Amino acid sequence: MRSPDDDLHSNPASAPIDAWIRLAVKRGVSVGSLASGQGGDSTVALAAAALAVDASRPHTEAEVNAALEAWLAGPGAMLATDHVELRRWLVDTGLLGRDGFGREYRRLPPPPPFDQALDALAAAGPRELAVRARADHARQREAKRAAHALRSGLAVAPDDARWMEDALVLARAAAARGEVPVGAIVVRDGVVLGRGATRRGPRATRPRTRRSRRCATRRARPATTGCPARRCT
Repeated sequence: MRSPDDDLHSNPASAPIDAWIRLAVKRGVSVGSLASGQGGDSTVALAAAALAVDASRPHTEAEVNAALEAWLAGPGAMLATDHVELRRWLVDTGLLGRDGFGREYRRLPPPPPFDQALDALAAAGPRELAVRARADHARQREAKRAAHALRSGLAVAPDDARWMEDALVLARAAAARGEVPVGAIVVRDGVVLGRGATRRGPRATRPRTRRSRRCATRRARPATTGCPARRCT
C-alpha cells in the first residue's frame, strides 16, 4: 500500500512546493481530512504552519497563538481550523515542543517526513508562494468567467463597448435637439456601416419618431447587400 507521504519522497525538491501551491487555492480544508488523504498534503500544511513559529527562541503560549492566528489569516487560510487545534497538531506531530506546564514552546527539529517539506518550503517562502498561487488562480477564474459570459451574451466585448459609446454620443446629440435620446450603429467586421439617431417626422402637427435602429439599418443597407444580417452588430 502506498503511504500518504510517498509522493514527498519521490521528488523531495519539488513535491512539497507543488503540494503547497495546490493547497493554497483551496478553502475550508480540515487538517484531519488532509491527514487521512493521499499525497502528503497534511505533511506540507503542518510544515508550513510550523514555519510561522520562530525557531531561534522560546515562545509563550500567547506568542504561539498570535503567530498561528496570523498564519491562518494569511498563508494558511485554506485550513478550516483555529489556532488552538493547529497548535495541538504541531505538538502531536513533534514539530512544536512545550514544557510540562504549557508555558514555553519551541519549534523542534522536524522529524521525517516533515524535514524535507519544511526545508523545501523554508527555501521557497510559503507566504510568497501562496500569494502568487492565489493571484494566478483568481486570474484564471476571472478569465473563465469572462469567456463564459461572452459566450452566453452576458458580457460586452471591448469592440462592442467602443461602438456602444459611439451610439451614446448620437443619443446625447439627439437629446440636445430635444429628441428622445436614442442612438444606434450598425457594424460589420469592425467597420461602421450606418449610424442613426432619433428624429421627428416631417409633419410638425403630427410628430412621429423614426427609430434610430431603423435609420442606422437603412443607411447600412447598401454595404450589406448579399451579406447575412447576423454578421452585423
